[in-house]
Amino acid sequence: MIYVRLLFRRIMSRRCRGKGCSGNESKLPALRPSGSVMKSELCLPYVRVKDARASLDYYEKCLGFHKVSEHRFAAGLPLVIGIERGGLRFLLTEHAGDGAFGICVYCYIDDDVDEFCQRCRAAGGHITQELEDMPWARDFGVTDPDGNVIRFGNRRE
Repeated sequence: MIYVRLLFRRIMSRRCRGKGCSGNESKLPALRPSGSVMKSELCLPYVRVKDARASLDYYEKCLGFHKVSEHRFAAGLPLVIGIERGGLRFLLTEHAGDGAFGICVYCYIDDDVDEFCQRCRAAGGHITQELEDMPWARDFGVTDPDGNVIRFGNRRE
């Protein structure tokens, strides 16, 4: 929520330059109109990284993600890059307060997990858990350059 407030204040300060705004613009508006219903839910895990651009290269090259957004509050401040692969979305963040290094994110995928594991390995992905049949899925794990583990699996029926 703090991030939303700061972003809103920044946007409003840009809109109000030289326009004689009243100062009440810093009040955060309702996120949704009263009575509206959110149609979908989405989880965006923050994946803590030292260098977001270097991590983006790894996630694109080795795991098949692509960049969808980039944000930095001001020059010299930490960078956050939004990435996605199909329905999977992460935020690669340099912000110290956004989490810790070494988290694990579990992802169910639609691709054949055996073929995806081979593609990741061929592209230089650091496979730290080989393919394994688990009660919930057939899966494997990849560790990114910052020690975060991303596990991919095909859900059992």
